[in-house]
Amino acid sequence: MLQLHSKWWHLLFAALCAAWFVQKAVWSNTGNQWDFRVYYHSTQAWRAGLDPYDTSSLPADLRETGFKFNYPPYSLALFTPFASLPLPRARLAYIAVKLAALASWIRRGSSSWRSRIRARFSSTSSAAA
Repeated sequence: MLQLHSKWWHLLFAALCAAWFVQKAVWSNTGNQWDFRVYYHSTQAWRAGLDPYDTSSLPADLRETGFKFNYPPYSLALFTPFASLPLPRARLAYIAVKLAALASWIRRGSSSWRSRIRARFSSTSSAAA
């Protein structure tokens, strides 16, 4: 019973996290993903042979508010698959990868959490007896 109940809560938690994340990222304010946009435009500049650290490669709204690419160079290579897509599709692909990572984290962590909870309750029940 505990295991079935535990799976239900994990699925509910994962679904709520995913729904909140998608709502925030896709529908509420798609222009607010400044970190994604900085990576995206800087990677495109790098692919074109330009300096990704030069703020002139960024859109005016990012450049004027002081955002710039200040990450290590290897992050450009990691972000290349997203920069090869049009911005709206790249944003959705990025969200999908982040949701998959969240689901994986919850799935992998749930077995660890269950074992910790079982150990705690079994030690508590044996101490009470």
